Order: sequence, then C-alpha cells, then structure tokens
Amino acid sequence: MIKKLIGIMIVVLLLFSLSVLTGCSEKASKYSEDQHVNRITERIENRFINESTELTGFQIFPLYDEADELKYFLVEFEPYGFLYVRINEKYSKVGSWFGGVGSMYTLSDTEVKTGWSRYTIDETNSQPFPDTDIIWETDESGNKRIYNKSPYSIAEVGDAKRYLLDNIPAIKTEMGYLNLVSMTNVAFANGQLLIKQPRADISFIQKGHFDL
Repeated sequence: MIKKLIGIMIVVLLLFSLSVLTGCSEKASKYSEDQHVNRITERIENRFINESTELTGFQIFPLYDEADELKYFLVEFEPYGFLYVRINEKYSKVGSWFGGVGSMYTLSDTEVKTGWSRYTIDETNSQPFPDTDIIWETDESGNKRIYNKSPYSIAEVGDAKRYLLDNIPAIKTEMGYLNLVSMTNVAFANGQLLIKQPRADISFIQKGHFDL
C-alpha cells in the first residue's frame, strides 16, 4: 500500500513539474513580425552561415495563411537554396521528450533545399498510378526544368505579400490566389481547396533536430 502511494506521488510530482516547465515557455504571439525576423535571423546565421558552406547570405520573408495570419517564414539563401520555418505558438523543451514541439520555430529541413520543379495536374487522366497525372515543366530540350531558388523567387513576386496555403506557395491576385508551383489559380471555398492542386514538398517534423 505504501509503495503504491509513493508511486502515485512520484507520478503526480512528475506531471506537476511537466506542467510548470511547459507553462514557462514564451508564446510566439508575444513577439511582433520584426522581432520574429530578428530571432530567426540570429538562429539561421549561427546554424547555416559558416566557412564550411557556399552560402553567402540570406533574406527572411513572412508567409501568411488564407486568413492573413502570420504562420511561417521563408529563408531565401544566396547564392541558392531556401528553407521554410514554422511558428509554434505553444511548445515545450520538456514536451519534446515525449514527441511534442520543442521550440518556437521548426525548420522544414535541416539541409538547405534545392532542386524542385514546376508542374501541373492533368485532370483528364483517370489512371490510378502515382504521378501519372503530373505534367512537368520542361526546357527547350524536353528535360524537366529544375530550380534552386524558392517558388517566390523564381516567380519574381517582388514586394507582393507571400502566402503558404496547405503547402502551396502563393500570392494574391485579382483572380484570387496564384499557385507558384503550377502558375495557375488556386480555387478556394470556405478555406477548402475545390480541386487537386500542385504542392511544394514541405514537411515539419516534431523532433529536436528540426528545432531552430
């Protein structure tokens, strides 16, 4: 009986400690957009810009969802490459031990991304096999065109507000949103895609290696 009570007390103390440590984490909403940029800039410089790489610099751009809320940042490296950063409102170093989010910022990858291609989807293709409905953009020789800068950079969006909609890099136009992977319009209704859309290969993994 005593051993059982001691065991219960230990569990309670562990849960209490976890909740306290979790509650000590700062919320992302505490910071302004400029403050987030400064915080991410310092982390990117420390992690990616050094003598062992060819990277010479970078720019950081805010990315918004369909509700115009700041959710991500784009890191555009020079002379090539890019990464995405997700903002985590809630996170905990302790919680990360149990598969939770361990930092205010999560990288889309730990290596600078290069080598992506534009494509469209053939809506008339009814074949069930993977990738049979993909039409890749090709060069003059018929080879798949490959880019080493982000979709926003390749599209030369300039000062346009940048969006990331369900892994679709986009900007707003008079027609709605322009998908920068396919360079076609994105059809939305009530926040939902109306048709299948080309997407960028972006994932955010909840492991300490991807914490920024």
